[in-house]
Amino acid sequence: MTRDDLLYEIVSSVADRDGRAIRELPLLGEQIDVEAVQAAVESGVDRVEFEYLDYRVVVRDGDVELREQTE
Repeated sequence: MTRDDLLYEIVSSVADRDGRAIRELPLLGEQIDVEAVQAAVESGVDRVEFEYLDYRVVVRDGDVELREQTE
């Protein structure tokens, strides 16, 4: 999965879940270190997790899973 593919998958998943257009979301690169996430995925780690908006994003084997944050 390329960097752009991964970023698109993440933001499109969040946009779909929130019922918003991708362009309405804050830029992912302003919220997380996208280079570090991509490097971790490419290195073969089992999974990468981070927070974006109200979600815990889990990237595992190229799949993106969203979990709603609980306080």
